[in-house]
Amino acid sequence: MTVYFTSDLHLGHTAVLAFAQRPWATIEEHDAAIIDNINATVGHNDELYVLGDFTFRFMNDDVKPYLDAIRCHNRWLVLGNHDKAGYLRKPGAFKGVAPYMELREQGRLCVLSHYPMLDWNLAPVHHGVDLAKSSYMLHGHIHSQGRGYNGDCARNGIWRYNVGVDANGYKPVSFEEIDAFIKERSPLSTGETRPCREKERT
Repeated sequence: MTVYFTSDLHLGHTAVLAFAQRPWATIEEHDAAIIDNINATVGHNDELYVLGDFTFRFMNDDVKPYLDAIRCHNRWLVLGNHDKAGYLRKPGAFKGVAPYMELREQGRLCVLSHYPMLDWNLAPVHHGVDLAKSSYMLHGHIHSQGRGYNGDCARNGIWRYNVGVDANGYKPVSFEEIDAFIKERSPLSTGETRPCREKERT
């Protein structure tokens, strides 16, 4: 069983094609590709955490076809600013829905929020916090593209990772991938920390 994370799917949101520069001509092509990528990546018995903006301000039963198309049912939703549908909270839609979650995976605490945080529970920048017990901050919202933002954060000793589709090839990213990405780039073993450059977009 593998744990995966994703965010900012914006299913059904035509404007996302332009403002996030997504490579599809129509929203129908976009939605099909995003869901196909989930089903090709996440196994039926794996776990999937969606960190917000599953759709775009959809209400009630409008979200049901998207949920039905995702084969993995071991899924949780951390609410984003566009998750308005009450159906998202119905039994069977997600196993859990909350504005904030914490998950411990392979001994590492993961703090889950739609929004990036400057400080969080067991952040590695705290004096006296054992790095082995420090946590990762996983989020979405900012629509950073490619690996630049995540690489900057890791290299600057900030264990924060954008799991949004725009930053991860339009597919979910596993805990193992995130863990390896941060460890390969983080300078914290030398005690070096610097601020992370951020480019935010709502």
